[in-house]
Amino acid sequence: MKTVRFAFEKETPGTFRFTEVDAQGVNVQKDDIVIGTLYVRKTAFAGHAAPTFGSRMLVTLTVEGA
Repeated sequence: MKTVRFAFEKETPGTFRFTEVDAQGVNVQKDDIVIGTLYVRKTAFAGHAAPTFGSRMLVTLTVEGA
């Protein structure tokens, strides 16, 4: 299992764009990137507050069947 941190970067017409950051909120260096840029459809936030500058997200990766 691996947890990757993201910070809200900007809003696009149909998505919210997040960039991968470290525990301190600093952009991850090129050689350490696990996912990189993450686009999340706006519909995923339906009924919830939309992300704003300073918003963070944690994504957990798990290999199914392992």
